[in-house]
Amino acid sequence: MQEYQNFFLQISLLYAQDPTTKADIDATNLIKTYFHADTVAIFFQDLEGHHHYSIAGSPYTIALSQHQWDEIITTACRKTENKPYLFGPYHIPLFEKALPYCVSLRFYASASALGYLLLGREYAPWSEEELTLLTQVAQLIAPIVHNRIQRLLADYRTKRSIEEVQAKEYRLKTLLETAPMLIYTATPDDRIITINHFGIHLLGLTKKEDILNHHFAEFFYNPSDREYELRRLEKEGMLRNYEIILKGKNEIPIYAVEFLSVLKDKRGNSIEHQGIIHDITERILHEKELWKSNLELSELNNKLKQTQSNSITPGRTGKACFPWTTCRRDSP
Repeated sequence: MQEYQNFFLQISLLYAQDPTTKADIDATNLIKTYFHADTVAIFFQDLEGHHHYSIAGSPYTIALSQHQWDEIITTACRKTENKPYLFGPYHIPLFEKALPYCVSLRFYASASALGYLLLGREYAPWSEEELTLLTQVAQLIAPIVHNRIQRLLADYRTKRSIEEVQAKEYRLKTLLETAPMLIYTATPDDRIITINHFGIHLLGLTKKEDILNHHFAEFFYNPSDREYELRRLEKEGMLRNYEIILKGKNEIPIYAVEFLSVLKDKRGNSIEHQGIIHDITERILHEKELWKSNLELSELNNKLKQTQSNSITPGRTGKACFPWTTCRRDSP
């Protein structure tokens, strides 16, 4: 009885002191000694659906393929629930030979994880007393593993949430950095906080340090236009397709339209300006060239009409005749 109590105390302390899967490794060694087994293994499916097992004598948890896991469940654990399942001979992975007397027992099962305990030996079948003790071991381990799983599940969910947020932030950052438009945020007093790579290039600069913390008006062709735009923004709350002219490299004007809004807190105080600026310089210059061409064509057309009018001469009949036509004369 004393030996039995010491064994259960040691198992309890193992899992109480170590919440990781290392406790499984230590537990296999302890169970192997107590039950005089040739080998002991704990098979486990973790929260991410990966399969592995710990075997007595190995200091590491060993990964299993899906095929190996399916073979173990089908052969060694298929009838196991909360009662021992006797079978054999069976060759436990990494164990040199098949053992004639094997027993397996499920000690944990949930929607997110699964665990089995498997023992094997060569010299004698398992007695009813040993099977009863083994069931008690599984019952002892089950709530401890359950608590471990709950902690791991909480950590896993937190980790997944952080990863999802980071993935969304990465996608958003990639979208903003690669978008073919100037995207920026600014403080309520209009000092630039962030700006994407396209915006830096559009303004003819090479690094963010040349822009950050500067007033956005500094990059307007006419700084007073920005002051007027901000007054409009304060009055209307949002500006759509607002036409602006920025100042590019070598003072070259950049024609653009801006979507500008204000982010406010719950009290209605402005937190930051958020702007998206689309460069329409190429379109504006094209329209100017088109307008210039149309104007030149109109002037040429007017000159042609004037030339035609001056080229008309009167005939004998008093009718107008063009030089390249023959006027029909009336009979005398």
